[in-house]
Amino acid sequence: MEDNLNPMEQDLGTTENPIQNETNTCECGEKKKKKCCHTGICILNIVLLLGLVALYALHFTGIGSNMIKTKGKPAPAAVEIGDQGNLRIAWINTDTLMAKYQYAKDLEKQLQDFQTAKRNSYISQMQQFENDYNNYIHGGADKMTLEQQQNKEKELQNRAAKLQTLQDDLALQVQEKTLAESEKMTNAVYNFIREYNENLEQPFDFILARSFSSSPLLYGNPNYDLTNVIVEGLNAEYARVQANKDN
Repeated sequence: MEDNLNPMEQDLGTTENPIQNETNTCECGEKKKKKCCHTGICILNIVLLLGLVALYALHFTGIGSNMIKTKGKPAPAAVEIGDQGNLRIAWINTDTLMAKYQYAKDLEKQLQDFQTAKRNSYISQMQQFENDYNNYIHGGADKMTLEQQQNKEKELQNRAAKLQTLQDDLALQVQEKTLAESEKMTNAVYNFIREYNENLEQPFDFILARSFSSSPLLYGNPNYDLTNVIVEGLNAEYARVQANKDN
């Protein structure tokens, strides 16, 4: 047992009190000080001892029992918000929503058609330029005066530069239209969800988005899945809007 004594206790039993003998030299090498390194270590040990006692008190008295339990023990109660009761949370699978939302499917086709039209326009102009250039190189120049050749070459150079600019402009047009139309659709979805929630007898505090590719929601209770009801409402609203356009 004596071998297992705390080194601090051994020091206390064999070392003179530095306060009583100010001229003693401590192992730390300091002289004429009322406080040396041993005093700091003693205070640290006392603090650690008090912390250990506090942990034992928390464990055996049951304080902190609302913390997460170990495996096999009951989980904590539902999160509460102030004195108003439980926090209400629902979620929506956005992958399913985008796959079933008719507006999203129609918009995807419209953007594809727009991109195809721009690409075909560029290809058509490029092919016409290549034909004119080849005709000029293979025999066309022989039938022209020097001044006509210079004018034709200048024309071809200008057309080549415009085609390069046109390619960049068409790509930018496709990008801008895609962003603008996607933002309109996203706002329509957000506004519908907001109005749907506001009209509930007990609105949700949060409606989360779940997606396979990028989502912080790893699991959602199926009882709080609003995906189908939101998709049905969005499609009904979209059908009304389209019907009004046709009239």
